[in-house]
Amino acid sequence: MKISAKSKTVLRLLHKYVGFIFSIFIFFLTVTGIMLLYPESFRLNSTYLSNTYLLKKYSMLTPGDVRKLGKQDQEIILLDKSLYYKKNFIDKFDLVPINAFQIRDQNAIVVFFDNKIIHYFFKETKNVIDVSDIQENILKNKLLQVGIGKNQSLFFKTKKHHYKIINENLFTKSNDADVRWFVKKKAEKDLANLYLQIHQGKGISLHRVVTELHNGKIMGSFFSYILLLSSLSLLFLVLSSFFFGINTSKGKK
Repeated sequence: MKISAKSKTVLRLLHKYVGFIFSIFIFFLTVTGIMLLYPESFRLNSTYLSNTYLLKKYSMLTPGDVRKLGKQDQEIILLDKSLYYKKNFIDKFDLVPINAFQIRDQNAIVVFFDNKIIHYFFKETKNVIDVSDIQENILKNKLLQVGIGKNQSLFFKTKKHHYKIINENLFTKSNDADVRWFVKKKAEKDLANLYLQIHQGKGISLHRVVTELHNGKIMGSFFSYILLLSSLSLLFLVLSSFFFGINTSKGKK
């Protein structure tokens, strides 16, 4: 098939500029493709990433999402709606708790919501927490704050009254003004990272990240289209190179 000199010039220019424009994306596809071909060599399956941006990208919790409840010396941790105590999972809730405290002399954790209070009674054996009983109390008025009095008694506050918790089934009105009211705090970085690993694993596998870099999903549909065009441009470059090679051979003959 004969092609005019003008058409050959246009084809050469297309070959040149298509190659130039898409070269970086073709390089990107090549590198990620090689990594996926040899995952063991690049440790894709044994490497995990816990970068805050990536965790948010994959809708996972970050260290900033981990909350420490109760007193400073009590290891009660809240991750979204899941409660942990001393590295043991306690429960997952429909609502986010206001706070929680551990009652040492009863081996119990008291979890406070705006509309109810739940007592978790447990047995502890060699750092393993086994919840043995759960008592739930529905409140008539919205709970606002939780605190501890001088004698370590638990108190909670509603719009109308302060209440002292006597046991899991009995609350009494109180005028005690000497109550330290608590709020949820962010967990320290090391503690947050520890519980994140317990809750959602080591993070995001490098294999998953490289796979989604290769197909463009990690950066959205627009980048996926760019990579699709890059793949098509590579096909065009191969065919145009083949065409120039044939024509060069014919010219020599």
